[in-house]
Amino acid sequence: MIVDEMMHNLYKISGGTLLHIFWGNDLEILCKMDLKYESSNCLEEDDPNYKEFYACCVEITKIIKSNDLFDKKEGDFIEVSIDNEPSRIELEDGTLVWEKNKI
Repeated sequence: MIVDEMMHNLYKISGGTLLHIFWGNDLEILCKMDLKYESSNCLEEDDPNYKEFYACCVEITKIIKSNDLFDKKEGDFIEVSIDNEPSRIELEDGTLVWEKNKI
């Protein structure tokens, strides 16, 4: 099971907490923490590329910036995980929760 720094920090946040999440592709949303769970990349377990990881589901409360590829609306849920990794996550007050390393 992959436990990355992002999920380690998100697992400390209570359900219902408002988050400001940024993706590097001009997507920025406000959302509410909903569920935390274990997930996988849906490959067969004997596939060498199979991986299990922790994830969380957030409910979109406001779309601040969007791009043509984003097909969700307010009230929809999305997964945040290593398979849908944002570039930055903050609490509603601007406190940094996690930021992707800039290499």
